[in-house]
Amino acid sequence: MVTSDLTNFPVQVKLDGAPQDFWDRINYQAGNVRAFVGETEVPFVASRVMGGAQEGEISALLPNVSSSVATTFVLRVYSDESMSPRAYDDALGAGAVYSGRYSAVVLGGHAPRNYGSVGGPVLTVGDALYFSRVGVDQTFALNTHQGVAKDHATGWKFSIDTNRINAFDENGVQQWVNTDPSGDLQDDTGAAADVDHLCDGTVFGNWLLVPINNYAGGQATTAAYLAVFDVTDGSYITSTLLTGSQ
Repeated sequence: MVTSDLTNFPVQVKLDGAPQDFWDRINYQAGNVRAFVGETEVPFVASRVMGGAQEGEISALLPNVSSSVATTFVLRVYSDESMSPRAYDDALGAGAVYSGRYSAVVLGGHAPRNYGSVGGPVLTVGDALYFSRVGVDQTFALNTHQGVAKDHATGWKFSIDTNRINAFDENGVQQWVNTDPSGDLQDDTGAAADVDHLCDGTVFGNWLLVPINNYAGGQATTAAYLAVFDVTDGSYITSTLLTGSQ
């Protein structure tokens, strides 16, 4: 319920009550889902979709939301399983839902995944967060596959992906990015360490501590280091081979 008529307003809807047919037909990344008002497609983002629990949230940008009568939009699930989500910066993509309306928006934490298992799509926890900031040319996907570390002294946050670290200040403005933290590590001989996969990090003083390992064949780890990065600029400081990891 809104107290006055609204235009170009983003509406979030929970998917907890979606019919079984919706969960059976949705594909990888909800790429075959589109939102419509009547016969007009509107910007849409599947910000959280969990197929196992059959719950989540989607948001659509509606041209008009009435304060006096019900406002309706429809989610269409197409049979073409090769469809992908619209690009983030597409006029009907995720970025259009909130762009230019708020100082900062973070959506997601979960995304649908189809691992091709028998019996249809399996939708599980994903890693996409979307961020946009008005007046700043910073609209991008945050990959937080390994979580977010917070510096409680400054309010800075560090999103950690498989091999990437983004740093944001207390206002959500990006301050630095390390695009290959695994490549910074050296073993005891000074050679490049055989690692490729970051894990959950934490902040201690001016240090960002991140375990980094070798994710051999996508399964077992064969080496693991505790790496230390400078919170102010993301530069590599040192690392220690964890006992028993080789």
